[in-house]
Amino acid sequence: MKTQEEHVSKMIAEFSNAFIIKEKRERFNSTFFNQKKRKKFLAVFNIHNIILPETLIKILPSNQTYEYILNRLKSLSNSKNCYVISDDSILDDKIAEIEETFEKIYYGNANSLIILDPSKSAYIQLEEKNYKYFLISKH
Repeated sequence: MKTQEEHVSKMIAEFSNAFIIKEKRERFNSTFFNQKKRKKFLAVFNIHNIILPETLIKILPSNQTYEYILNRLKSLSNSKNCYVISDDSILDDKIAEIEETFEKIYYGNANSLIILDPSKSAYIQLEEKNYKYFLISKH
């Protein structure tokens, strides 16, 4: 049986392969397995320099409601749970229920990445730049 750490490592690797530009994967992986670097990385995360552009779907301002995004997250996931990477230490590095987690992220002010299905779908919210994006793999 896999430990949670092994499960998370596998999820990060799958996410990286599906969504991160090939040349940036090694740096992404090494950064996200280091707690201190991960928080700094989220703060300066430039989505357009690291995410495969064809997987990035900007949520229009008119659709940035809590209900719309939550319903879309639920429809993109095969599970009630998600994995969270966040600069909010309470949420970071947790496997948690999507609805409860999303509510805290949506109404909070943390930069956060919600991995729904590591090789197929995720959501990123970067507060300082007011970015809200779905990540959907074309594979």
